[in-house]
Amino acid sequence: IYSLHKKLFKKLNDTFPNPEIFSLNTVLLNNILRENKGTREKKMFVYKENNFLQLLFIENGKLLFSNNFIADTEEDFVYYIL
Repeated sequence: IYSLHKKLFKKLNDTFPNPEIFSLNTVLLNNILRENKGTREKKMFVYKENNFLQLLFIENGKLLFSNNFIADTEEDFVYYIL
């Protein structure tokens, strides 16, 4: 669950009435599921930016697993993927 500070939400709502706010995870997952609709195999997707790592696993076009990690070293990166 994500929450915005009331002042930030008010400013957004004043600028863009009735905004739809999504997390990075939601946008990434929706695009992956759309692109893999009808896929029957298991797939792993990795999103990495700086030390932020996100792993998603799908099978038969459905989400099996999604989680975020902080990977400060190359070993951390390999550890989380394994």
